[in-house]
Amino acid sequence: MRTLLLVLALSLGANAPAAEQVVAPSAPPVPPPTRETLVRRLTGSFSNLNQARSDFSYHTVALHSCEIWSERIDGPWFYLEQSLEDAPGVPYRQQVYQFTVHSDGGVTVQVYGLADPVAWTGVWKDPSKPPAAGPDGLRLAEACTIALAAQSDGSLKGQTEGCACRSELRNADYAKTDLTISDSSLVVWDRGFSAKNIQVWGPSHGGFEFRRVDQ
Repeated sequence: MRTLLLVLALSLGANAPAAEQVVAPSAPPVPPPTRETLVRRLTGSFSNLNQARSDFSYHTVALHSCEIWSERIDGPWFYLEQSLEDAPGVPYRQQVYQFTVHSDGGVTVQVYGLADPVAWTGVWKDPSKPPAAGPDGLRLAEACTIALAAQSDGSLKGQTEGCACRSELRNADYAKTDLTISDSSLVVWDRGFSAKNIQVWGPSHGGFEFRRVDQ
């Protein structure tokens, strides 16, 4: 009898329908940022004061950013100026960023240097009057393009690719940049490396965390 019951139980189990596998719904794709979103996030004045107060390995730095050449359709374009808190009129980094939003949702940033940085100093105070009418006089930083991707929290995050972004600062061979852009902050992590891939300048454990200060 026990043998018969066991056989019946196994037979019923074999004929029972298999449990349906539950597949979790995939997260919807994050839409690419609009031009208006980029302009809103990147226009203004920023500081890493809170970071510098809690970590003395960071200097207090002011970052000012403004849109330039807003009439151009191959942008938006931004002028960025960074200076130490105690030397506001003497920027140590001045660059122009050209943003391109691609059909697949990706965003690339072309980085340009300035032929005459002094002429550009303080342009963020009146971005309607840049010292050049267009990008012809800029110097493209070859192989320094930053590839950004939209994150689930709405921010943009990415970095330069490979080791081809040349840098001669402090005997470096190449540079890397990580960039995160959100509604309230910019995180910029620039650093230089030797030909042997040894870091020779820049923060060793994270980027400058710039928080908006003009609101």
